Amino acid sequence: MERLTKERAIELHRDMWNWIASELNKNPDANVHNLKNKYIKTNPDIHKYQEYNDNEDLVHNNCFCCEYAVQKANPRMFANDFDFWNEFNADFCEHCPLRWGTEDNTEDFFCETGIELDNKETTGLWNLINHAKEINLTPEEKINIARQIANLPEK
Repeated sequence: MERLTKERAIELHRDMWNWIASELNKNPDANVHNLKNKYIKTNPDIHKYQEYNDNEDLVHNNCFCCEYAVQKANPRMFANDFDFWNEFNADFCEHCPLRWGTEDNTEDFFCETGIELDNKETTGLWNLINHAKEINLTPEEKINIARQIANLPEK
């Protein structure tokens, strides 16, 4: 098993989110979570980056940056140790290779901060796109958010 490098995690992240934006352009009603799953499961070299996970997530949270952050934060992540995961919680976000813009405003996951879905200004980009239907995002807004996520700046 190989560890993801920061560079490879960012490359895969950008590729996946640009692909998601293209898929949303073809099918605006597509479920982004399902698109992430599809991208990951059809990527031929995903299996070389993971071996710890017996459940359906081949990559932690179906996010290459989360996978990198968890690998960097603690090698214990390879154990299916639920006590460890409960202790670990969102701390691995400190190792995310990208800047979400919410780091100083939350103790929660940087991509999910602000679950007040009625306030698009304070809600994390993942929460916005993941709940697009509930908050009535337009197809253009969904595509724009996917592109924003693809192009987040590096730390």
